[in-house]
Amino acid sequence: MHTHELLFVDLETTGLDFERHEIVQLALVKTSSYRDGLAILSERVWKIRPTHIETANSVSLGVSGYVPDEWKDAVSLEDALREFAALTKGAMMVSHNVAYDFGFLWKAFQDTGIENTMHYHKLDTISIAYAKLNGESEPNQYALGALAARFHIPQPHAHDALADVHTMIALYKVLMNM
Repeated sequence: MHTHELLFVDLETTGLDFERHEIVQLALVKTSSYRDGLAILSERVWKIRPTHIETANSVSLGVSGYVPDEWKDAVSLEDALREFAALTKGAMMVSHNVAYDFGFLWKAFQDTGIENTMHYHKLDTISIAYAKLNGESEPNQYALGALAARFHIPQPHAHDALADVHTMIALYKVLMNM
């Protein structure tokens, strides 16, 4: 696992249910392995055009920053995933609540018929934080914003997928050095 490139991923959605809601923003930062210092190899963000906005949760839309006018140039899910798969071949996904993010990605890959090319291992920064902190905090203290504040990591644009990925990388470095 130490030799795999790491793929830090975050997404924003129209709700919490991957069976019913959609990805509206997807970001990745591909880095070298941890052993090689997490040098950034590439980064990409996509605004994705929802096809069933009528099923969206209005609170989730607010959190994700979805504003129809700002999504005029958004791409289709299929176009975004095709590029995503090409960039992520063999890389190990790292996410903050990996089950949530991968659940949406898995459903998107299934719906589009595009092959998931990532390595099958995944890392979850929430689980790493819980292990490193010995479960000393309350469950709500493991949110990305709470952990960023705890470790004095700037989080200038919470719930912007690419900004959250950069926050997650900084958190990952802190946790791995504990």
